[in-house]
Amino acid sequence: MTQQQLARQINLSASQLSNIERGIKEPKPELLEKMAAALNIPREELFGVSNSVKSHSMF
Repeated sequence: MTQQQLARQINLSASQLSNIERGIKEPKPELLEKMAAALNIPREELFGVSNSVKSHSMF
């Protein structure tokens, strides 16, 4: 999926999505849910968190 396609699917402009990817803007939690659903991945995967890291966390 291209950045343009993802942006369209989650109702953002490509430039807004680019700003999120580059860390210029921080997305709201509900937007992260939309992004993960559109990409068909767990939300944690957007941040590169693996199951082994999650299993060792204190929370």
